[in-house]
Amino acid sequence: MTERFVTRGFVGRRSAAGDGDAAARVPPGQYLTTDFPVLSAGPTPRTPLERWSLRIDGLVAGPMSWSWEEFRALPARDWTVDISCVTKWTKLDMRWRGVSVDTLLEHVDLDPAAAYVVAWSDGGYTTNLPLGDVLNGGAFVAFEYDGRPLTPEHGGPARLVVPARYFWKSAKWIRGLRIQREDEPSATTTGATSGAKSATTATDATVRTMASPIDWQLATVSAVRDETPSVRTLTLALPAWAGHRPGQHVDLRLTAEDGYSVERSYSIASEPERAGEIDITVERIPDGGVSPFLHEVIVPGDRLEVRGPIGGYFVWESSHGGPLFLVGGGSGVVPLMAMLRHRARSGSGATDRATSRVAARLLFSCRSPDDAIYRPELDALAAADPDLEVVYTFTRLQPPGWSGYARRVDRAMLAEVLEPLGAEARTYICGPTALVEVTANALVGLGLAPDRVRTERFGPSGT
Repeated sequence: MTERFVTRGFVGRRSAAGDGDAAARVPPGQYLTTDFPVLSAGPTPRTPLERWSLRIDGLVAGPMSWSWEEFRALPARDWTVDISCVTKWTKLDMRWRGVSVDTLLEHVDLDPAAAYVVAWSDGGYTTNLPLGDVLNGGAFVAFEYDGRPLTPEHGGPARLVVPARYFWKSAKWIRGLRIQREDEPSATTTGATSGAKSATTATDATVRTMASPIDWQLATVSAVRDETPSVRTLTLALPAWAGHRPGQHVDLRLTAEDGYSVERSYSIASEPERAGEIDITVERIPDGGVSPFLHEVIVPGDRLEVRGPIGGYFVWESSHGGPLFLVGGGSGVVPLMAMLRHRARSGSGATDRATSRVAARLLFSCRSPDDAIYRPELDALAAADPDLEVVYTFTRLQPPGWSGYARRVDRAMLAEVLEPLGAEARTYICGPTALVEVTANALVGLGLAPDRVRTERFGPSGT
């Protein structure tokens, strides 16, 4: 689809940045945020400073390494830069303090054949860049953000920052730079290939949004239903839909008649066994630029631009086996629901019942019973399946006679709910950043291997 489809009834809520210089600094397809969103695929590494080091090796005459104290003794400077993420947010004038990569490289002799750099981190993450992209002030290793030490969820104690590239190139929890002759695809970034994408200002002719092999297509809204007072599900008919995996998401694009356009990502709530259609479940954010339109204007018969499926890390299928442990907070239950629906549907045949009927538990944190998205369906699934248990914790308001959990998720609660599944459980956590951080760290402390804990989070960091 080469031309954008004008969405019926969409006018758009322009960003507070308006037009002029601020708006011109936002790359195409991005939206401005005043928060600092957090995105990571697993538990947050927390390396004690006395065990932390930063190393440069590869095509250098001799490797170089710094302890935390030695690294902090290097010349540092302040940086104020704009950052854009491939998840479509852009934050302007972010204030950092760190050590330039140029300063680090002054301590090694580069081989003349050096052409690429691979940054590697705690947690197994790597990211690849042409060497030229990190030279001449193009990158720095930050240890402070906004005048305070960099927090672990944002990559502390130190992270690479490459402002002219999308943020997935700015490796969190950095521990080393490996200098190479040839390029090397990034690790743990499904679909990532060599060649970082530019995220400089919109007036720069080099601006490109992330390339995607997935085309936009028109979806028809075939049904709308309310899940809670602030959450609704849209069923989208997609004749050209090629199928998805539970845990993936789609991009949705709205375009006004004057050309103003916004994009948002939504988890797919439905199971892949349904052909030609998907469900997305949307929570209404009062000051949002998209969700109020999807709640107040969209009706069956309307058409929307959709692209997907997207994502490959936060995915569970019946062939993975189990046991399966799911932890969701609020609308974070949406991708987890796709997994449970797939688990139920894939077990309908006698041949695959043994595979799909793995033991599974969902721990669902909600403010109140009225906020429990999909509750009637979840309760029905659990009642029909002795291998599935749904456990609620209502953090603010409990129903009369409630004897279950009535607090935020904590280590003791996780230990109790996880215990029947054991430390081999495949674990998926989705919800606000605070819930994901607490849950992932507690589960690792309870004995789950970090590579069996996968996370997806939304909302600001709270820092």
